[in-house]
Amino acid sequence: MRKKLVCLIVFAIVATMVVPAFGVTTDSGGHKDDVHDYASDRIIVKFADNAAAVEKRAIKASYKLETNRKFKMGAETMMVNGSMPVEQVVEALNMNDKVEYAELDYVLEASKIQAESIPSDSMLSSLWGMDNIDAQEAWAIEQGRGDVIVAVIDTGVQIDHPDLDANIWTNSGEIPGNEIDDDGNGYEDDVNGWDFCNNDNTVYDGTFDDHGTHVSGTIAAEADGDGVVGVAPNVVIMPLKFIASDGYGYSSDAAYAVEYAGDNGAKIINASWGGGGYSNTLKTAIDEFGTDHGGVFVAAAGNGGDDFIGDNNDLKPHYPSSYNCGNIIAVASLDNDYNNDGLYEKSDFSNYGTESVDVFAPGAAIKSTVPYNAYESWYGTSMATPHVSGVLALMISHEMNVNNLTADSELLRSPELLINDVMESVVYDSYYANYVKSGGRLNAYNALLLTPEYGTKPPDENQPPVNDPKQKPTISSESDVIQVGVTLTANPGGWTDDNDDESDLIFTYSWKVKVNKNRTVTVDSGETIVIDGYEGKGIYVEVTAEDSGGLTTIVESELYEILPADTEPVDPPVYPPTEDSFNVSIISPVSGARNVATNEVIELSFSEAIDLSSVDVTALSLVARVDTVELTNANVSFSEDRLKGFIALEEGVTYLPKTKYTLTVNTNFVQNAEDEYLTEKLVTYFTTIR
Repeated sequence: MRKKLVCLIVFAIVATMVVPAFGVTTDSGGHKDDVHDYASDRIIVKFADNAAAVEKRAIKASYKLETNRKFKMGAETMMVNGSMPVEQVVEALNMNDKVEYAELDYVLEASKIQAESIPSDSMLSSLWGMDNIDAQEAWAIEQGRGDVIVAVIDTGVQIDHPDLDANIWTNSGEIPGNEIDDDGNGYEDDVNGWDFCNNDNTVYDGTFDDHGTHVSGTIAAEADGDGVVGVAPNVVIMPLKFIASDGYGYSSDAAYAVEYAGDNGAKIINASWGGGGYSNTLKTAIDEFGTDHGGVFVAAAGNGGDDFIGDNNDLKPHYPSSYNCGNIIAVASLDNDYNNDGLYEKSDFSNYGTESVDVFAPGAAIKSTVPYNAYESWYGTSMATPHVSGVLALMISHEMNVNNLTADSELLRSPELLINDVMESVVYDSYYANYVKSGGRLNAYNALLLTPEYGTKPPDENQPPVNDPKQKPTISSESDVIQVGVTLTANPGGWTDDNDDESDLIFTYSWKVKVNKNRTVTVDSGETIVIDGYEGKGIYVEVTAEDSGGLTTIVESELYEILPADTEPVDPPVYPPTEDSFNVSIISPVSGARNVATNEVIELSFSEAIDLSSVDVTALSLVARVDTVELTNANVSFSEDRLKGFIALEEGVTYLPKTKYTLTVNTNFVQNAEDEYLTEKLVTYFTTIR
């Protein structure tokens, strides 16, 4: 078992509370037993460039070293299989001129104190940190883009939390569940990220993945009208777990996670952890994240030592926040109480340093997401750090928007310039200048005003194809039944385009099967397929329409159940209304639907014919992010039999892309022929296409 000693980085402190203790575990990862603050059976080695292969083999044989994994930078993690202690092995290797460096694999720690439980209702008004950084003023300018990725290197993240599920990164190059490394990046089925401490693709393992879940909510919790909202509510989180259930992880695993983040498109890494000694390997990974990928590494300044009183990092370095890397911004914590001068004070537990710590951000009583769909309030520089990550995500999103950049474009600002803009935009005071290099606290609105070529992005001259919401794509079967073994045909539906007529559009198809709630697989492409298997599952087709200008739109068909082979076609059952119950249900888009078109028409079904004279549009509520969508001028219509209703936004207005909308149909929306209101209100939600 690898033995570890706590390298204390306390992420929360309250005078009457204590840090939770973690017990010894005996899993294969081998976690804390209060003996070492580094792995006792593993080290990191980088051979010199002039070391020949035969010399490397001889060195490894001499010290009984076995390569475990290799970094892109050339270093390797090696198991020490001999009886010599790892400290002596490292010391001896560093005296060999064929070794560039050898180092211990240090332990890093995440911990926290839970201050209070929060009910899962709308909490924006109680998020003092958002007010402190002027988030609402910033949201009037920018709320983030779905192609801006923030890697949360931490514990795991509850990816199906209702305030996070729409903003979790998906690896488009990976086919879920096929046990194949489809994109060739060295990680099998890494659909939503990777667990580096357990070396698997499960980025959420339950209760002990609370820290990463909390951090993620502060960065990118959805603005859906419920729970909390993140600083950048439309960006995506890439969960990269390296801290195990006991709250500890290795610097080598952190470095692997940094490499993964850069290779897979992240522009920001949130690092709400620290501890251990100086690691060349981790520092090099952070450096290369900046130089090779233009990425910013946001690091917690730390929470003092055993006394829970903040230390001066200028005198006592705290890693990784104290590494001399141009792309690191180190974050200290502000308390939620004023001092006598009306300023938010430095949190007592927060480390500081006018040369080594860059900026203050809110880090006390921060409410955010935790496992099991819950919310809690925590303290620590861990909680301050994601505020800065969220602001950087807004800055990058806005720079991309105003300069018409894509995810593959090089940003106008380097990591160093982005960090400089964060520091230049702070709310300055001489009090803060005693503690941090910028002399101030984070301000999201001011930071956005420094965007290069700041202004409003002009609309594209040409618009992509538009699908008629009343002629959505459908699936037909040669046997009139969607069943195993028959040929299915995709019908693209009705389309219009400002460059072409429909006959000139090029359609491509991607057939997908929804295996379960959390897993969808792509099974084929082409206009027709023969479905083999997946009996009882749901199938739909994703239609991409491309015009002559190369502009594309993607629309999905409805979900069809795959019936057993040789099922005879039958007429759909007709259900009479339930006695004494006048209800409304959603037909389209189904509740929880994603990739919904921005001009979608909402279709409702009533259990009884409605009285048209009773319709009250003010009883409809549509909420996007933190804003209520005005529906008084919406086009509300009904079918001839008055059993269906259609809600379309007013002419010229569309839904925002990559946005979660919540629709509420209150009971006083309509009455039936007996002048009765709806028995229950309807609440449903959907997320628009990117």
